[in-house]
Amino acid sequence: MATARPKSTLDAAQQAEHNFYRVVDAQCDDLTRLRARWPDRTSPESQGALDRLTARAAPDGDADRAIAALHAVYGGAARVPGPVRARMEQYVRERMGGRPWPERDLSEDLNRPAIIRKAARRRREARG
Repeated sequence: MATARPKSTLDAAQQAEHNFYRVVDAQCDDLTRLRARWPDRTSPESQGALDRLTARAAPDGDADRAIAALHAVYGGAARVPGPVRARMEQYVRERMGGRPWPERDLSEDLNRPAIIRKAARRRREARG
Protein backbone atom coordinates (compact mmCIF):
# COMPACT_ATOMS: atom_id res chain seq x y z
CA MET A 1 0.00 0.00 0.00
CA ALA A 2 1.37 3.39 -1.00
CA THR A 3 1.63 5.99 1.69
CA ALA A 4 1.37 9.70 1.10
CA ARG A 5 4.44 11.79 1.68
CA PRO A 6 4.31 14.32 4.51
CA LYS A 7 3.15 17.81 3.53
CA SER A 8 6.58 19.29 4.27
CA THR A 9 8.16 16.96 1.71
CA LEU A 10 5.56 17.94 -0.89
CA ASP A 11 6.22 21.61 -0.19
CA ALA A 12 9.97 21.06 -0.48
CA ALA A 13 9.54 19.19 -3.77
CA GLN A 14 7.32 21.91 -5.17
CA GLN A 15 9.76 24.61 -4.05
CA ALA A 16 12.70 22.75 -5.62
CA GLU A 17 10.81 22.39 -8.90
CA HIS A 18 9.90 26.08 -8.92
CA ASN A 19 13.54 27.02 -8.23
CA PHE A 20 14.48 25.05 -11.34
CA TYR A 21 11.84 26.92 -13.36
CA ARG A 22 13.22 30.25 -12.13
CA VAL A 23 16.71 29.30 -13.33
CA VAL A 24 15.34 28.36 -16.77
CA ASP A 25 13.37 31.63 -16.93
CA ALA A 26 16.45 33.66 -16.01
CA GLN A 27 18.49 31.91 -18.72
CA CYS A 28 15.77 32.61 -21.27
CA ASP A 29 15.59 36.27 -20.27
CA ASP A 30 19.33 36.72 -20.72
CA LEU A 31 19.31 34.87 -24.05
CA THR A 32 16.47 37.11 -25.26
CA ARG A 33 18.45 40.18 -24.17
CA LEU A 34 21.49 38.97 -26.11
CA ARG A 35 19.48 38.16 -29.24
CA ALA A 36 17.93 41.64 -29.17
CA ARG A 37 21.36 43.26 -28.91
CA TRP A 38 23.06 41.08 -31.55
CA PRO A 39 25.85 41.50 -32.72
CA ASP A 40 26.83 43.66 -29.73
CA ARG A 41 28.72 41.66 -27.12
CA THR A 42 30.84 44.40 -25.57
CA SER A 43 28.29 46.73 -23.97
CA PRO A 44 27.84 46.47 -20.20
CA GLU A 45 24.31 45.05 -20.67
CA SER A 46 25.48 42.34 -23.04
CA GLN A 47 28.51 41.51 -20.96
CA GLY A 48 26.35 41.27 -17.85
CA ALA A 49 23.96 38.88 -19.60
CA LEU A 50 26.88 36.74 -20.80
CA ASP A 51 28.38 36.67 -17.32
CA ARG A 52 25.07 35.64 -15.76
CA LEU A 53 24.53 32.91 -18.37
CA THR A 54 28.02 31.55 -17.78
CA ALA A 55 27.70 31.66 -14.00
CA ARG A 56 24.33 29.87 -14.00
CA ALA A 57 25.55 27.13 -16.34
CA ALA A 58 28.93 26.66 -14.61
CA PRO A 59 29.60 23.62 -12.44
CA ASP A 60 28.01 24.32 -9.03
CA GLY A 61 26.14 27.26 -10.58
CA ASP A 62 22.45 27.99 -10.10
CA ALA A 63 21.38 25.31 -12.58
CA ASP A 64 23.40 22.58 -10.86
CA ARG A 65 22.19 23.67 -7.43
CA ALA A 66 18.54 23.68 -8.58
CA ILE A 67 18.82 20.16 -9.96
CA ALA A 68 20.77 18.94 -6.91
CA ALA A 69 18.07 20.33 -4.61
CA LEU A 70 15.36 18.53 -6.57
CA HIS A 71 17.32 15.27 -6.48
CA ALA A 72 17.88 15.69 -2.74
CA VAL A 73 14.16 16.13 -2.06
CA TYR A 74 13.34 12.87 -3.85
CA GLY A 75 16.33 10.95 -2.49
CA GLY A 76 18.40 10.81 -5.68
CA ALA A 77 18.17 11.41 -9.41
CA ALA A 78 16.74 7.95 -10.08
CA ARG A 79 13.87 8.55 -7.65
CA VAL A 80 12.49 11.71 -9.28
CA PRO A 81 9.00 10.67 -10.44
CA GLY A 82 8.51 10.33 -14.18
CA PRO A 83 5.71 12.93 -14.35
CA VAL A 84 7.92 15.51 -12.57
CA ARG A 85 10.84 14.78 -14.88
CA ALA A 86 8.59 14.97 -17.96
CA ARG A 87 7.03 18.23 -16.77
CA MET A 88 10.45 19.82 -16.25
CA GLU A 89 11.76 18.62 -19.63
CA GLN A 90 8.64 19.94 -21.35
CA TYR A 91 9.07 23.32 -19.63
CA VAL A 92 12.65 23.60 -20.88
CA ARG A 93 11.61 22.64 -24.43
CA GLU A 94 8.78 25.19 -24.42
CA ARG A 95 10.87 28.02 -22.98
CA MET A 96 14.17 27.41 -24.74
CA GLY A 97 12.89 25.87 -27.95
CA GLY A 98 14.23 22.86 -29.73
CA ARG A 99 17.78 22.38 -30.70
CA PRO A 100 19.00 24.72 -33.42
CA TRP A 101 20.19 21.72 -35.42
CA PRO A 102 18.32 18.58 -36.43
CA GLU A 103 18.78 15.41 -34.45
CA ARG A 104 21.28 13.05 -36.03
CA ASP A 105 19.71 10.10 -37.78
CA LEU A 106 21.25 7.12 -36.02
CA SER A 107 20.81 5.00 -39.13
CA GLU A 108 23.22 7.20 -41.11
CA ASP A 109 26.54 5.66 -41.99
CA LEU A 110 29.14 8.12 -40.68
CA ASN A 111 31.80 6.47 -42.84
CA ARG A 112 30.17 7.96 -45.95
CA PRO A 113 31.12 11.52 -46.96
CA ALA A 114 28.93 14.23 -45.40
CA ILE A 115 27.77 15.55 -48.78
CA ILE A 116 26.38 12.12 -49.71
CA ARG A 117 24.71 11.72 -46.30
CA LYS A 118 23.18 15.19 -46.64
CA ALA A 119 21.79 14.43 -50.10
CA ALA A 120 20.33 11.13 -48.91
CA ARG A 121 18.76 12.84 -45.88
CA ARG A 122 17.15 15.49 -48.13
CA ARG A 123 15.75 12.77 -50.41
CA ARG A 124 14.26 10.98 -47.39
CA GLU A 125 12.75 14.23 -46.08
CA ALA A 126 11.27 15.04 -49.51
CA ARG A 127 9.55 11.65 -49.62
CA GLY A 128 8.00 12.33 -46.22
